Amino acid sequence: MNGNSDTEPNFVIINDTKELQSVRTLEEIEQTVKQSEEVVGDKYFNKIEIELIEKLRHKLRLFDPQGIYTFRDIEIGYGQSIIHLCSLLLSLSYITFYLYGLIVMTNPDEMVPGLGYVSDINVLDKLCFYFILIFTFSKIKKLTKVKVGKYSIRYKIALCANSLNRVLLDIFKLMILMFFITFTYTYTPDITPSILIKIYLNGVVGDTISFIEWLIIIIIVVRTLKPFGEGAAK
Repeated sequence: MNGNSDTEPNFVIINDTKELQSVRTLEEIEQTVKQSEEVVGDKYFNKIEIELIEKLRHKLRLFDPQGIYTFRDIEIGYGQSIIHLCSLLLSLSYITFYLYGLIVMTNPDEMVPGLGYVSDINVLDKLCFYFILIFTFSKIKKLTKVKVGKYSIRYKIALCANSLNRVLLDIFKLMILMFFITFTYTYTPDITPSILIKIYLNGVVGDTISFIEWLIIIIIVVRTLKPFGEGAAK
């Protein structure tokens, strides 16, 4: 269409300098966002949390085998190793005297007419005891074949001490719990402590409690010795 128009043409002038400035501004924004993300990432653990983790890494553990395994690459000081070794020897001594008293002193074979010699240690006790013994030695054998960092010997001593201490502590708490359950179940006003102990150790109630105790003890031992043998082989 030809003709004159009263409207003047409106030319948009593109300023290349402004465009470049806007591009640089976008780049700066992206860089700022990245920097802010990095700062947020660095502040994911604040100073107090980092100090707490450092304390957890180097704290003395006596009943925490899982903690020893979790921080297995952290050096265990010689002072802590001496404490671990002493606690391990004490626990082994306690187990030795306890088993000696249980098998030799308190459970002698008694002569029952028509039955012969009878012991308070039944087949279930023997089977569970031998299972725990064989399982423990097999886990210790696996542990001897594992090398963890530069401090394998101290790590193994710490793991053995913590595991044994934990097992004894859990068994002690279990025995107290079962004793109170027995007391609650069999309580009468005229019951005496000696009668309560006999009920706890013998009879139908005693056999039921013994079965439950052995089952829980096996679970405790298997769970506690789980870190044994885990790691890089020699």
